[in-house]
Amino acid sequence: MTIFFAHKVEGGDAFLGYGVVEQFQPLEELSEGEQEECRRMGWRGAICFREVVKFEPPLLIRETPIGDLPAKGRYLHGYPLQPKEVESIMNIAKGLCTLMKVDC
Repeated sequence: MTIFFAHKVEGGDAFLGYGVVEQFQPLEELSEGEQEECRRMGWRGAICFREVVKFEPPLLIRETPIGDLPAKGRYLHGYPLQPKEVESIMNIAKGLCTLMKVDC
């Protein structure tokens, strides 16, 4: 599964990069300190990424196939993308941005 990271930047909502999920660890499988942090943040567990890639510069969402969605800002959280949308966003990012792998 691929998760895109989005945030508001000077030009509007933008994808900052993406992560490829390796596994999800529920609260019970985490250390006491990690469980405490998850509870404080309202999380149900931890996502472990196989890789994380940063877009430089960020890719404005309006320049992607989902730019016309009525959902904006925080309403994009958890929005399910179709495989063709993911592929299209990745292709646009490769053409407009430098993709930098981030150490996790």
